[in-house]
Amino acid sequence: MPPSYEELAALVSVLSVRLSEQSKLIEAMRVELAGLRRAAGRDSSNSSAPPSQDGPGAKAKVKAGKSAGSEDTADSSGASQAGQADGSRKRGTRKRKQGGQPGHRGSGLARVAHPDRVEPVEPHGCAGCGGSLAGVDGSVAASVQVFDLPVLGLTVTEYLMMKRICGCGHATTAPLPAGVRGGPACYGPQVAAAATWLAAQDVIGVERAADMMSALLGVPVSTGYVSSCLTRLDTALTVAGFDGALKAALCQAEVLGTDETPAPVTPSGAAAEAANTG
Repeated sequence: MPPSYEELAALVSVLSVRLSEQSKLIEAMRVELAGLRRAAGRDSSNSSAPPSQDGPGAKAKVKAGKSAGSEDTADSSGASQAGQADGSRKRGTRKRKQGGQPGHRGSGLARVAHPDRVEPVEPHGCAGCGGSLAGVDGSVAASVQVFDLPVLGLTVTEYLMMKRICGCGHATTAPLPAGVRGGPACYGPQVAAAATWLAAQDVIGVERAADMMSALLGVPVSTGYVSSCLTRLDTALTVAGFDGALKAALCQAEVLGTDETPAPVTPSGAAAEAANTG
């Protein structure tokens, strides 16, 4: 028997939802791929990243450049290098000690006057004879203040949308609270904000953000949920006109602070830059 109209309509509805989810996931993956491509081309020679974070390709490029430079200058500077080596051996080499240097102001945790909780720690027994110390008078011998994060975990809140019937006969149902998207069960605005913030960071990506949510916060979210958070962020920024406002603000600046070298974006800024460099 051929499917009925109701069965075809249900199938179309399911496929439409699935297509929408796939479109969102493809867009999120496109954004992640663009970030990974940008990150792959960055090293200490073209960004503020330290040389210790350079990958094998960047290190090989630096090594090749040094080898070429040393070959070009080997013949002309051999004698002077020998003289410098002799001088270095005579003067000795001063090795800098590890850690803070003299005159450096250190920083560390400072105790607070009123801790959030005070918890006495009792000895298990007498260190001499091993007898019980229960009921024996004591005093505080030492104290330490420990600064730590609270144990993170989900709290489940069930909202009951009440319906009231007015004297006029009209029934009114309360709307969902702000930030709640509905459904029999859903994540709240704090989980959505954390997932959006993590996934929006450079080179973290959707899958890694989902893993970090589970490992650090104890919230097992799917990559599809993280992708939907990014889609909602993009929609909100588009509706608010963020791109246009950002471009307008950048065009009004005299000098645009880029990753390495300031780039003037206005005629007056370009003229000032030319005068300073000339």
